[in-house]
Amino acid sequence: MSTNSQWITAQEYTECLIEIGEKFLHYFHKRRNSLPLHIQIACGMLSLSDLKKMLLAKPHLANVRDDFGRTPMMVYWHSILYSLLLEHGANPNQCDNDGNTVLMYHRKNTEMVELLLSYGADINAKNNEGISPIAMAQREGLPIQPLLDAGAIWQPVTRDKKNEIFLNCLPNESIEVLSRIVSDNVISEETYHHARVWSGCHCQKKFEWLRQLENSFTYPKEKDFTEEEAKIFEKEFRLRKCDVESEGFKTLLNNMKECLWDLSALNKYLVRDPAVLSGVSNVEILEILLKAGADPNLGMEWEKNTDAGSILYSAVELRNAKAVRLLLAAGANPTSGTSYMECDDTNVACAIRNNDLDILKMLIEAKADLDFAIRCNRTPIITAIKENNLPALKMLIEAGANPNLADLYGRIPAESLDKVNNSPELIDYFMTVTAS
Repeated sequence: MSTNSQWITAQEYTECLIEIGEKFLHYFHKRRNSLPLHIQIACGMLSLSDLKKMLLAKPHLANVRDDFGRTPMMVYWHSILYSLLLEHGANPNQCDNDGNTVLMYHRKNTEMVELLLSYGADINAKNNEGISPIAMAQREGLPIQPLLDAGAIWQPVTRDKKNEIFLNCLPNESIEVLSRIVSDNVISEETYHHARVWSGCHCQKKFEWLRQLENSFTYPKEKDFTEEEAKIFEKEFRLRKCDVESEGFKTLLNNMKECLWDLSALNKYLVRDPAVLSGVSNVEILEILLKAGADPNLGMEWEKNTDAGSILYSAVELRNAKAVRLLLAAGANPTSGTSYMECDDTNVACAIRNNDLDILKMLIEAKADLDFAIRCNRTPIITAIKENNLPALKMLIEAGANPNLADLYGRIPAESLDKVNNSPELIDYFMTVTAS
């Protein structure tokens, strides 16, 4: 056969038949007592037009039952097919041999539940075990609020399941649903604490609601997070510490302070990662973390890992004078920088290029090495000359930088002077300094 896009090869045709056969056998064995119509629907072997013709000719097929009492509406396929069955008389309240209704079969599909309800499905029907759709939703962590909105009668949560159901409902259900669960049976101390940690990280309204229940518990605060709670907090903490604004971060910490006995317990989680300051740009967040004990040098000696740009270098590069002051006061290495991707740079050189004399002054006062260069051999003096930055050059020399320091190749800074790019004032000043 031709391999043109309009045709398929014999091998492709064979593979297609094998795939259909395997799928048919799978559903045949799975539903060995099912009717051919059910199997055809499950395998996707009926087009909408074929099914419509079949239902027009034999309307009873819309509600035909197999040996398990299942109707075509209880076979999983596409919602368009279900709409067609309902339009041709399928009963949305039909039950299988165990009393499970069509709606119970599709309880995990919100759109299908809405469709069935629009055709008159009974939201409060119970199967042979006396279980209703809302009870199933409680057990399986499925959406409950839509069922209540549709008229479902609340089923009291049993004491042995209350904690599990409450935590399953916590992320997605409304406070109304959570209140109903708590009113049935008070949740345990452990569940309450876990719920506070989760909501304190993810939902402020639920956190404030849980705060109102505090008097119902003997120990509303704990000494420490559980392992799972620590993961919940640390995941959210890593996101919020990098925020441009600090409000969300401070709210998170305030919430966690209410969950733990003292601040020291929380601080230990804030500084657990030596590189916690990485990615922090907001000064308020930076100050909070430094006060908690964060290492301004990321827990390493920068000279041994120059590819990792220092936190101080990031602050200098962003011209963030307040952050630079905080980091230096906390012990950040002033003689650091970055050599990431062969981009060699130091804090001092960066401040000179930015013409940020205030930050340069801070670095000098912090005893930065004013003769230090990385692989590029561009010392601060050479950087000031190339940038034609006379004020910075004067600050360096007055602070003790060596104006005659040669690089590895024996070149002295004076060789970098350029009458085109350098001002006469800078050239005269430098020649005078080096001549004396």
